[in-house]
Amino acid sequence: MRFLLALLSILALGIFLGILVYKVPRLDLGLISLIAFLMCVYDFYLSIKTNEAH
Repeated sequence: MRFLLALLSILALGIFLGILVYKVPRLDLGLISLIAFLMCVYDFYLSIKTNEAH
């Protein structure tokens, strides 16, 4: 259940950032949004990886 909620939150963040970048087409905003989204996905990956080891 926590896995699905985490995926849903990552999806919601991606949609939010996508709409933001679409409505305000600035390169710097797009890069920061991309970095923030990739950091979120990386953190999710690491949390899944550590839970599999236990």
